[in-house]
Amino acid sequence: MENSIESRADAVEPVRSLHFLAALIAIAAVLLAAVLWHFAMLFLSIAPANALTTKYQKQINGYVYPEFAQYWQLFAPNPLQQKIMVETRLLTAGSDDKPRIGPWVNLTTRDDAAIRHNPLPSHTHQNMLRSAWNFYYRSHDGKSGKPIGTNGELSTEYLKRIGLQRLGAGTGGVRPVGIQLRVRFIPVPAPAWSKEGPEEKTRRVTLPWWQVDEADCRGL
Repeated sequence: MENSIESRADAVEPVRSLHFLAALIAIAAVLLAAVLWHFAMLFLSIAPANALTTKYQKQINGYVYPEFAQYWQLFAPNPLQQKIMVETRLLTAGSDDKPRIGPWVNLTTRDDAAIRHNPLPSHTHQNMLRSAWNFYYRSHDGKSGKPIGTNGELSTEYLKRIGLQRLGAGTGGVRPVGIQLRVRFIPVPAPAWSKEGPEEKTRRVTLPWWQVDEADCRGL
């Protein structure tokens, strides 16, 4: 009789262990789902606007605010909405000292071509050109185009030197005496799910000719 009771107890023990293990797995699964849901909602609350956040914005805000409000953004708060194309050309003087105007050269297209299909691309030239133009744009009056303080003059020289370097000024026996730049602002179309207004038209800005001397080409 005692052997029968012991055998039954031995048979019940593995069943209890299985039930306990199943309960632990169920609890772990619920906790994991809750954690994934929590982090997914927090991520969507700080991510750039997309189709998912646009559709479920009310539900996301209802979960995140005010307990889990964040005041920083994981990505750029407002990515560039226009492509900036920088072109330049040289005014040169030959052996007869007659000025010659060269063709426009698209520096941005050159930079893009150097990156495209490159497994290990370098964005140095691309970022340098974009930063130089932004520096020039911020340090000049938007209406008159006049430089604002010393930064205006410095940004002009910086942009000039980049243009001369990219065009190989001072090499090949050609003497540059002037350089001119122009910029095209091409709007990037908004995605289909965006509620932004209609895109702006492409606009162009042509800067005046800048005089070039030997000091400008030194060290290029």
